[in-house]
Amino acid sequence: KESIVDMRATGDASNPFDTTELVGGLGLLCPNSVAEWVGGHFFASSDESIFGFDGSKFDDIGVDIRDELFSNLNPNHYDIVVGFFNRPTSEYIIMIPTGSQLGMSPSLYYAYDVRKKRWRSGVYTGVTSFAPYISSGGISWDEDIGTWDAATDNWNDPVGTATQQKTMVGTSSKKVFILDETTPYLFDGAALQFSYQTGDIIGENDGDEVTLLQLVIGYIVDGIATLTVDASVDQGNTFIGETTVTLGGSGLKSGDTQYAYASLLVTGNNVRARIRNSNINERVRIVSLSPVVSFSRSSRAESAQ
Repeated sequence: KESIVDMRATGDASNPFDTTELVGGLGLLCPNSVAEWVGGHFFASSDESIFGFDGSKFDDIGVDIRDELFSNLNPNHYDIVVGFFNRPTSEYIIMIPTGSQLGMSPSLYYAYDVRKKRWRSGVYTGVTSFAPYISSGGISWDEDIGTWDAATDNWNDPVGTATQQKTMVGTSSKKVFILDETTPYLFDGAALQFSYQTGDIIGENDGDEVTLLQLVIGYIVDGIATLTVDASVDQGNTFIGETTVTLGGSGLKSGDTQYAYASLLVTGNNVRARIRNSNINERVRIVSLSPVVSFSRSSRAESAQ
């Protein structure tokens, strides 16, 4: 609360830091407002400013919004303020609670674009946390082939390799959403009608067959809901092996973590699972998806792929 402490690591476990220095005499007003990025850190300081700190100097980036932000911020809820650096948009986002009720969820946000050096603001109702989400997929090849020229004939996937970054948010309704700045009204915790697919599961070597035996779905009990589960062996173009599972039921306590088991028995060079909820009036609170697979290591002929 009183000052930032600059500590330099030595790599020696018996004396891990060679210097400990107070920097700038500026502490944290909101302990969870700190957000790290490649250029340093952002934070809300004890003198009611918002700074960017690159390790050597402080940049007061919050001049334009200082009066508005801190006049809206209830001093009893400094610990609820959330800071996050959104890499897809290159923005530092600081979320503050609105209202005076104890435990009120953050709602009002201010986002600083590090490239354009300007702020925007809006409302994401009920957002309590942020997290980065990175998905990737693409080609693979058998390193035992020895050369890239030969390996190109053994790639599983002709599409190539791609990585996509998104930001996910947790809400006070205990639901998780992908952040979409164009439609903030989606963050209302309403029941969803959704379809979600896992990534493709492939073998260690090209041509190895994979059998998806079961999909274990971890969830928080919140009433009763029915999910449709199926699988694809052609990168999501078609789906087979459809089955249904029920989440919740008699004897289960609301709020407990339970598991549902969907038996599939689908085999291919690449396998992905899909879950769907067709009833928008049912609440679904899924916390994990765990595929149970078997690797046969029996390669198919290239002409059969």
